[in-house]
Amino acid sequence: MHLVRRIMCFMIFFHVTMFCGIAQDTLRLSMSPTERLSRPFGTILTLQVEIFDGKVLNDNLHDGSFLFKIKSVDSIALPTPILMEFRDYRIDSSYLPKDIIELYKYFYVNDSGLRSDQNRKKIESNYVGRKFTVVGYERGEFVGTPAGVWDYQTGTNVPFHFRHIFVVIAVLSENDWRSLQGSFKN
Repeated sequence: MHLVRRIMCFMIFFHVTMFCGIAQDTLRLSMSPTERLSRPFGTILTLQVEIFDGKVLNDNLHDGSFLFKIKSVDSIALPTPILMEFRDYRIDSSYLPKDIIELYKYFYVNDSGLRSDQNRKKIESNYVGRKFTVVGYERGEFVGTPAGVWDYQTGTNVPFHFRHIFVVIAVLSENDWRSLQGSFKN
């Protein structure tokens, strides 16, 4: 039984990593920590990005999350945009929320529990598709459950892989984004 389970896990992982690439393979599950932005990890870069709604990808890993759709790196346009997760640890009014919960907090100032479909569509329409010029660096981490863990304990349904993340350290252009913080609070 363990052999069958291992073979099935390998087949699923192989299928996901080989055939589910999207936008220059940026979301394809990878076992190798190789940079996606063609610069060494930790290199400070300036990107032209657009906020992309992760639910469009129809996978559990990105539902409720927002990603960067990277259009250019250091003023060099990309032939095909790259989708990448991002994190913004800054605490100021130009902060970029990475998921729907952080977006609620940005627009409503706190997590007031106003999570209806109507409210979600309203705040997402003010965020998804918005363009920014950001400065930061690429980093990554391994996530998921390695094959064989299920022989000893319960694991997650996320296959073991390397995840690429862009860390925002500054927002250079944000149009009227700052003015929207707290704009929906009652």
